[in-house]
Amino acid sequence: MYSNRLICKGLILTLLISFIAPILSNQNLQAKNNKKKPNLIFIMTDEQSYLTIGSYRDFLPEELACRWGENIAPNTPNLDKIAEEGAIYTSYYASAPVCSPSRASIFTGCYPDKVGVPLNGCGLRHDATTIGQALKDQDYATSYIGKWHLADNEPIPGWQFTPSLGFDDNTYMFNTGHQKYYVVGRDPKHITLTNNPKPVPGKLVVPCTKFLTDKALDVIKENKDQPFCLVLSIPDPHSPDIAVPPYDKMYADLDYHAPSTYHQKVEDRPKWARSELSNEVGVEFDKSHIINYFGMVTDIDDNIGRIMEALKKHKIDDNTIVVFTADHGELNFEHHRINKGLPFETSAHVPLIIRYPNKIRKGKVISTPHVNVDLMPTLLQLMDVPQIQGMDGQAFASSLTSKAKYVDTKRIVYGTSTFNWVMATDGRYKLVLSTVDTPWLYDLKTDPLEIKNCFRDSAYKSVSDTIMKSLIAQMNKYKEPRYLDKVNPLIYK
Repeated sequence: MYSNRLICKGLILTLLISFIAPILSNQNLQAKNNKKKPNLIFIMTDEQSYLTIGSYRDFLPEELACRWGENIAPNTPNLDKIAEEGAIYTSYYASAPVCSPSRASIFTGCYPDKVGVPLNGCGLRHDATTIGQALKDQDYATSYIGKWHLADNEPIPGWQFTPSLGFDDNTYMFNTGHQKYYVVGRDPKHITLTNNPKPVPGKLVVPCTKFLTDKALDVIKENKDQPFCLVLSIPDPHSPDIAVPPYDKMYADLDYHAPSTYHQKVEDRPKWARSELSNEVGVEFDKSHIINYFGMVTDIDDNIGRIMEALKKHKIDDNTIVVFTADHGELNFEHHRINKGLPFETSAHVPLIIRYPNKIRKGKVISTPHVNVDLMPTLLQLMDVPQIQGMDGQAFASSLTSKAKYVDTKRIVYGTSTFNWVMATDGRYKLVLSTVDTPWLYDLKTDPLEIKNCFRDSAYKSVSDTIMKSLIAQMNKYKEPRYLDKVNPLIYK
């Protein structure tokens, strides 16, 4: 009798093992495959000039790198280290250098009009596929923290709105707002924004960049054992020009002066860069704008350092793709203007740095022109994730993974605006077409400050013709809504 029980138990145990073993084996295989998938941390700032990053200034002579005085620039050691350990793009442009349209391109790989965002404040089409959705479909944990600015009919700041468009964790995702402190209680939906650091009874008053980074660190810790996609969208260094202590005094004692193009006469500027837009500055150069702007940049850099330390702490830094970019630049008194919205380099040319030790060699420099519609398809390709049908951008992961240290492929890229111009550039020459002016052609090598129009110079005719042909072709391909041919016959002669 006893032996029969043993036999029965043995049979049951054998059956259980035969049933459970394949399940455990599949689970182990799935866990192993998941560990192979790279994580993605996508850090984006708002209105940050590429000139504020040391690794970008290294490509420029002193007089071009430091526009506001000798050796006057913010310190960005953490971003510089990411560039040193990864790839830096030196000819990377916003599809349209304003917040919402550019963000629409970054997260969908499409030009702004195609996904319903021709202007600031427009809502991204609900049927658009974001990089968050693409990675969620590949079993990634997806989180978005910070400014979104692609929600329709949402209040400011508008926390935790729907749809979250592929980002499952959107607890600290908000529509828009640029105050420098958050008043935080127990309910994330009731976080309010303020520029006043005065204590509020029963609540925390915390600097926005630190608060959002704290939440990003929580996401990293929570998801360190599975593939994850985390977007950290920091609303600084966008105006208002208020840096939080100690960053507000960090650059206060430097000998600033206005950039040389600040003194350019109005009549010498293109008509699309005159006072019809709202970002014309006054007659006096205000150094306080630069002091606080630089302070916000270093605040951001210090918090990026915290992100990188967390990746090392959790031993996932080698298998994590870290992307740093901005939605657009900041003119910072160039051409007598602040903010963005124009095709000038300090507005439309933006930083892009990508670090991925498992596949990208250290110190890679990519000078091939790109537009931010290329970023999503390139990242998906880099991560071995299927491409999304209908994207306007092209995948260039091979530029990142090649053994070459320098990549400089000939290419002409196209950018649009929410105003009255379109532009194309091959990295050296830039052609701007407008409904309010004749064409402007800049030679960025001989005229990096963009002062002289070479369009009618016979020595540049071949260049003008080549870029013009490419720009018109791309306007047609991407269904450019600004029908310049009907407004300015000088463009299509």
